[in-house]
Parts: sequence; C-alpha cells; structure tokens
Amino acid sequence: MKDVIVEIEIPDLARLAGPVETPEEINANGIYRARILDLGFEAGDRIDEGELFALISNAFGTYEIVAPASGRIAEVRREEGDTVLSETVLATIEVDE
Repeated sequence: MKDVIVEIEIPDLARLAGPVETPEEINANGIYRARILDLGFEAGDRIDEGELFALISNAFGTYEIVAPASGRIAEVRREEGDTVLSETVLATIEVDE
C-alpha cells in the first residue's frame, strides 16, 4: 500500500483575523502574512491529530497550527522566524495506516 502524505499548512489568515475596518488596514498590518514563533517538531518525530505543531503571529493575533492527521513528520519546510503567507505548507506527515 502506498504511503499517504498530508500537508500541514497555514490557513487563510484573513479569515482567522475576522472583520477588519478597511482595505488600508489590511495592507498596512500584513493580514496575509505571519511569522512563525514556534515549531514543536522535527522531521522524523511522531505527531497526533489535533496536536499543536506551530504558533504563528501577525498584527491581528497569534494562531495555533495543529496537525490534521496522526503520523510521522516526513518533512519540515519552514523554520522558526520565517514569514509565511496563507496556504504555505509548513510540513508533511506520513499518515498512520
């Protein structure tokens, strides 16, 4: 049976931020990008569905990124301190069978 790979990605940051006042506020505060504050795992580590993988932050708040599935972290594509955009893939998981 072929390995199943699931991506851990940044959600739509504009949706997470909730309503904002004006388009100027969106552009000035960088709603579409965030900085990775903390990554809790490395390639090869085991992670469970719903477990905290990373914390990210922008001018609108701090957000938890959780694992969408259980398995082994196959690849980590970003590092703490990196700036990321919505839908950026942070890592991949080889899903448990």
